[in-house]
Amino acid sequence: MLKHSRILVWTVGAVFLFSSCTKVIHIPIPEIESKLVVNCFFTPDSIFTLYVGKSVPIFDDKPRVLEDATVFLFQNDVCVDTLQYSEGLYLSTYRATTQEKYSIKVQCPGLDTAYAENSIPPAPEQITGSFCDSVLWDEDGYPVSQAKIEISDDPYQENYYEILLKIFYWDPYDSLWHNNGDMWYYSDNPDPVLENEGLIPYDPSTILFSDELFNGTRYTLTINYQQTELRVKNNLIVCLRAVSKDYYQYKKQLIKHLYNQESDIWDGTGNPVQMYTNIQGGYGIFAGYSEIRDTLFRSNK
Repeated sequence: MLKHSRILVWTVGAVFLFSSCTKVIHIPIPEIESKLVVNCFFTPDSIFTLYVGKSVPIFDDKPRVLEDATVFLFQNDVCVDTLQYSEGLYLSTYRATTQEKYSIKVQCPGLDTAYAENSIPPAPEQITGSFCDSVLWDEDGYPVSQAKIEISDDPYQENYYEILLKIFYWDPYDSLWHNNGDMWYYSDNPDPVLENEGLIPYDPSTILFSDELFNGTRYTLTINYQQTELRVKNNLIVCLRAVSKDYYQYKKQLIKHLYNQESDIWDGTGNPVQMYTNIQGGYGIFAGYSEIRDTLFRSNK
């Protein structure tokens, strides 16, 4: 009983000691002017769909989505549509095409007008490739698969790409094919092009890269990845996108931003990332892309 009493006295004393050393510090947070936030990715034959909101202080609980904005859409500097608000988004009836200059002007009472322009690059050429299961093993003894994807690059312009991979597997329990197999990109043994981008350590959900190291040539990209479990019958769905430079720069910063939002008790959170924007007078992104899809088949049986 005496032993427990001593512990109690020490604990109370410690609490008193530490509480007496605390001091309330008031940090003045400067007011930041609210600006329009506009987000829109568009692709051939899609209608323009815009999110329009506003930036607010970090502790402000006011709604950020704006319902009273006016959004004008231009093609080659000619106004072709005024977007209508519906359930949190502004929708157009106009469909995008490649290599046309599109621009938007967004107005809302009490906020500066926002403006942006962009276009859709031509679709990339047909891709070829294959994949192998269990080409190497990670430090914990789990298998790593590898995809090889050949890309033909246009030599007459800077090109930017994005690749999305998805496992397409056969499930013997329901005798159906599924395309929602979980996977992630493995950081060891990166391709020189991917290593040049420096994004694999940030656990990206997609692969972004430019043609800086293979401009005007046919290049075979090597991507190492892992899945939750290897399956006897599975293929790999590849979505290859040709993206605008603004798209590429925005997504690169977004990958780092999302990674730094993750936290744990040991490492805390990462440093803030300055997000890229091409919205004049506001924040966000307005950018185009085109894509092709193909299914790769396993080269090891």
